[in-house]
Amino acid sequence: MTKNGNAETTSILAVDLAVDRTVRLGRQAAAELFRLVPGRDSLEIDRLRRCVAGLADGNPFSDADEGSLLHVRDCLNDLCRQEQLERRRVFRGFHDPEAGDIGSVEEIPVYTDRGRELAQLTDLFEAFLVSRIVAQELMSRF
Repeated sequence: MTKNGNAETTSILAVDLAVDRTVRLGRQAAAELFRLVPGRDSLEIDRLRRCVAGLADGNPFSDADEGSLLHVRDCLNDLCRQEQLERRRVFRGFHDPEAGDIGSVEEIPVYTDRGRELAQLTDLFEAFLVSRIVAQELMSRF
């Protein structure tokens, strides 16, 4: 096989891997959303479920879903904020006897139990959205 043929095969493999990862993350996010039933009321819960129905079916690339997926992300972020109890400052680093403390102080949210689950779902959904963008970019090259 020619050098160019190897590059093309590698590129197609990269697209396949990106698509597979996106489909898997989309299905996981949809399953978690159905399990957690996030939402402030039954109308919002129903809308969120409809927004991720395509993900559950393994179809994360519908252009019609773009606005719906961003709505889901925004709702999950809002729900996480509502479940936040406080923000705590945490030092990330180490103590050097000669130089003192080396690191940084971060503010991290402290959530209710439900908030922790919603935060994990939000992180999973964000990972899905990033994976979707990467896969779409790779697919557009062919």
